Amino acid sequence: MASQHNCISLQSAQRRSIGSKAAVSMSFLSKQPSYFSISLTLFLYCLTGAFSDNDTTFGQLFVEQVMCPGKVIRLDRCPVSMESDGKTKCSLTCAKDSQCVGFLRDAGSGVCYLCSELVSDDCLNNTQDRGSLEAFEKQQKCSHNLSLTTSNRCECDEGMRGDSCQTRMRDCTDWNDQGFSTDGLYWIRPSMEHAAFQIFCGMEFKRSYFMIRNSSSFNFYRGWEEYVNGFGDIASRNHWLGLTKMSLVTNSGATDRCLAIEFILKDFSWYQSIYINTTITDASHNFTIHYSNNTYFNVNNYLGDCLAAVKGQPFSTYDADHDGDVTTNCAARHQSGWWMGTATPGECALCNPTGRLLTPTNMKRTNVPEEVFWTPFGDGNVAPRWVSMWFQRY
Repeated sequence: MASQHNCISLQSAQRRSIGSKAAVSMSFLSKQPSYFSISLTLFLYCLTGAFSDNDTTFGQLFVEQVMCPGKVIRLDRCPVSMESDGKTKCSLTCAKDSQCVGFLRDAGSGVCYLCSELVSDDCLNNTQDRGSLEAFEKQQKCSHNLSLTTSNRCECDEGMRGDSCQTRMRDCTDWNDQGFSTDGLYWIRPSMEHAAFQIFCGMEFKRSYFMIRNSSSFNFYRGWEEYVNGFGDIASRNHWLGLTKMSLVTNSGATDRCLAIEFILKDFSWYQSIYINTTITDASHNFTIHYSNNTYFNVNNYLGDCLAAVKGQPFSTYDADHDGDVTTNCAARHQSGWWMGTATPGECALCNPTGRLLTPTNMKRTNVPEEVFWTPFGDGNVAPRWVSMWFQRY
């Protein structure tokens, strides 16, 4: 008999009002650790103060900035000023600060203004006449795991966090552990060998959703390529993340991961089934599913176990039949993509969560093979209104 497991007994995360996409944020000329790494040339010259106004190296670090003809950014965008006989002092100070993107220098008075921005799309309202002011822009270079933004700042690559952008966000749990508690789209990077991608996070219970269905009109009868790469719109919450990404999440190095499936009925009652220590192999093994055992959150809300018969089976679609049944294309029969097999005599699958979401008013199955069903639940005769699936750590 299934037993309760702490995978599903996570306590609610404290709600904090924080945005859903991480970006480096520091006050201008802050003494906190910098998020950008200067080049070797910049480091040496900042250390020694070894370039003069006429040194060719100055041109490697700063270039004259031309924005709007005869204009420069308004001085109120350059909040720090200093006296300087030439460009050296200004450039050294700016070079050592991550929030300084360049400086203005008044050739007449010698005063320098360190700027947190130099570029504007609004030449009418955000600029002033150049006059005797010269504008110089820092030639920013970003280190590993950082990218240069359009505002000429280095920010953490998508899916990376930390003072040096050294921490990989493997799933929604990692984002929650960083203090983010707002549901929404987050960039994760389960593997450094693969690009980051977005996933929908349910932060209260640290859920990384790979499938959400709330529309009966959205079709999940797709071919192999779409199930591998993903389809639908994550923001609209009718989507399939993609088997490649699902495999990366389950093999990211984080331990104690479960896969959860939830049916919500028309009366808003909910039922779940949870698979402990779930992993999904890569494409070379056709995304075979493995798990250790099945459990539940509450016995009164238990969907039952329908994956036992296909444990260790590869994924199947109508155009990539891996079910092992030589007489029937199970994915075509059920008009879906899922882990299917012949372990149960006469049955392709005991569940079909990616089938047609018919949502009958009486919440009962219409008993057609292509509809969504979960045989162990309600004698196999219950039709859900919404279906969702996610990964979760415990």
